[in-house]
Amino acid sequence: MQERLRKNAEGMTKLAQCRTPDFAAVQSDLARDNLNQIIDLTRRIAEQSMKVADEAAKTITAETGKSAGRFPRAA
Repeated sequence: MQERLRKNAEGMTKLAQCRTPDFAAVQSDLARDNLNQIIDLTRRIAEQSMKVADEAAKTITAETGKSAGRFPRAA
């Protein structure tokens, strides 16, 4: 987050120093950097979510197996 804030501050400084033709290019670069940051953060969140879901599934499977062994099967 600190890195993102630093980059945004740098981008705003560049925008403030721009002449009209450069403004659009600097603004575009800043927007692209922010979008890339969002995509990277979303990817990391998805990876962590998958790990948590896998661990939960393993735990549920193990508990289900233990419970199934305790009760006789119906005929």
